[in-house]
Amino acid sequence: MTGAISLLQVIIENNFQTTFSETYKLLLIIVTIPITTVEAERCFSTLKRVKTFSRSTMSEDRLNALAMLSIEKRMTNGIPKFNGNVIGLPASKKTDELI
Repeated sequence: MTGAISLLQVIIENNFQTTFSETYKLLLIIVTIPITTVEAERCFSTLKRVKTFSRSTMSEDRLNALAMLSIEKRMTNGIPKFNGNVIGLPASKKTDELI
């Protein structure tokens, strides 16, 4: 084992959640806490850029979705044809469904 994530994976793969319940809970907390404040600051600066771009022309749901896409950019870049699929989804629906 080289870290908390790998230990957590071993516990989950072997169904040891009940056997090591306190360790399991502790590892869940550890892997969700950011290592530094840089991660949180990056999220806030991303939200600021998105909000500045489209100041008050959108709903809160859309703002949250855009912020998540921007924050998780590395993950969405790994999905083949992500942008095309996202753009094509509303275009493929009938106009009655959009209203």
